[in-house]
Amino acid sequence: MAKKKSRDDKVISIGKHSILKPARVSIKTADGSVIQGSVNVGFERRVSNLFIDSESPFVVLFDATIPGEGSGKILVLNKAHIVWVEPEEARVTSDPRDESA
Repeated sequence: MAKKKSRDDKVISIGKHSILKPARVSIKTADGSVIQGSVNVGFERRVSNLFIDSESPFVVLFDATIPGEGSGKILVLNKAHIVWVEPEEARVTSDPRDESA
């Protein structure tokens, strides 16, 4: 099974029906833990599609970091125990109201 990179270095083709398109996220679970890692968006257009449109009750998080427990983990999370998901690109690094006109 050959892997081919596309123009976007983040997208890797793995055969005809699979692609690896990682997206960095932070996930808060029902027990209050905040986990950071990557999900495979695959053919979906947005991270939210993995949680809303997908019929699977689980999501795989890879290259995950759990505070106090280390990094580089692969986790399979039950969506019923996820409070929120924040895609990394959605994070606001500064308040636009602070910019001078």
